[in-house]
Amino acid sequence: MLTTVRVRFFRSHNKKYGKNLGGEEMEEVKIELTFEEVKKKILAGERDFRGAIIKGGLNLLNLRGATIKDSLGLDFRKATIHGHMDITEATISGDLDFAGAIIEGGLSLKKATIKGELDFEGAIIKGHLDLIGTTIEGNLYLSTKEGPTTIYVRKEMAQLVHWSAPRISLVIEQH
Repeated sequence: MLTTVRVRFFRSHNKKYGKNLGGEEMEEVKIELTFEEVKKKILAGERDFRGAIIKGGLNLLNLRGATIKDSLGLDFRKATIHGHMDITEATISGDLDFAGAIIEGGLSLKKATIKGELDFEGAIIKGHLDLIGTTIEGNLYLSTKEGPTTIYVRKEMAQLVHWSAPRISLVIEQH
């Protein structure tokens, strides 16, 4: 197990690249965490998991029903997540950012509320993405590098999702 080392990035309007106050790019530090450690850190108030390698014995990071109250949201940019993430029925008061991340299982956001942006730009999702009943108050970015294999949505969200990711199969729930 690796020790957690956190390098804070200056969050500029271009959130893809961390830069220090002088404008130079900063080195990313990869940390390895278990699913249980990530969940404990989130519940304790940590929001930044950029570049983390997240592994779990049960292949499930379960944040079902969690409430992330501050406006920072959750940052999984460039993280590698080994397994499935379940964020079903969670409420996230800020952005949920997976830009450049690798999600080796699926991701369930069923009935979740994201009060900011949901960003998958450049991400690799090797399983499905469940957005049935999801409320996204900000922008949705689905320009992934690869995947997901299928996106599950309700009828009212199907057009937006298809427009954002026209090559990915949609399964539309009718009720």
